[in-house]
Amino acid sequence: MTNQKSKSYFYFSSTLTLLFFLPVFYNSNIGSDWDSYALIGTYENFIKNGIYIPSRPPGFPIYELLVGLCIVIGEGLGLNFEYVILLFQFSLLISFNYLIYCFFKKTENSNFIIYLIISLSPIYLISGLSVNK
Repeated sequence: MTNQKSKSYFYFSSTLTLLFFLPVFYNSNIGSDWDSYALIGTYENFIKNGIYIPSRPPGFPIYELLVGLCIVIGEGLGLNFEYVILLFQFSLLISFNYLIYCFFKKTENSNFIIYLIISLSPIYLISGLSVNK
């Protein structure tokens, strides 16, 4: 398989992911799961009260810190913090798609249809387009 043809699979999956992302971004919906709001609550509780209560035991301090950083950036830019968090999640999703693409590109007998099935999996996309752990 030529390199250009294999790149087209990555571009195709990224474009489709972007099309799924735009309505979520437009509505600034960070997710309907309680985990999404628990992450924000953990950050708010830590900043306002100085108490760290994990969003879900045992705690995910690095991810909670990243979400808090997105909130600070959003407030600093005068943007709705949901937009910044969703852009962060989207960039992570595309980065992970690229890592999966690189993994498939390494093997000589790569089947890039499998790559598309993985990168466009509904579970993978929903997890990548909502603020959940």
